[in-house]
Amino acid sequence: ESRQRADIGGQVMASKNECIIEGRLGQDPRVGTTAAGRIWCHFSVAVWQGKDKKPLWMRCGCVGDVAEAIGNNYHKGMNICVKGKLVLNEWQGKETIEMMVFEIYNDAPPPVAEGEGADSFGQEVQY
Repeated sequence: ESRQRADIGGQVMASKNECIIEGRLGQDPRVGTTAAGRIWCHFSVAVWQGKDKKPLWMRCGCVGDVAEAIGNNYHKGMNICVKGKLVLNEWQGKETIEMMVFEIYNDAPPPVAEGEGADSFGQEVQY
């Protein structure tokens, strides 16, 4: 866990790269294994922004036990809370257009699912 300190106007502020979102999975998590045998998982979360507004979509990823737990217990439409580091990934797309996306890399275990198709409030999720 790394922290930085910044001097702003004579005051010292600590900063930490930590992001927490809650939303619904847009599709079943994609799970795979690295060449070294480590399990990884990628998934997208739709975060509600209010009535009559489009959801904010966040791409998320994790490895190890967390990846295995999400891959085995979470499915499209389920509510999930993700805590992790916010990362900006940049690349060149078609026709040399620069692309960028913010992603969250999960570093904490998810809450335990409350049954098949249940969200965090124990209600059935239609998907």
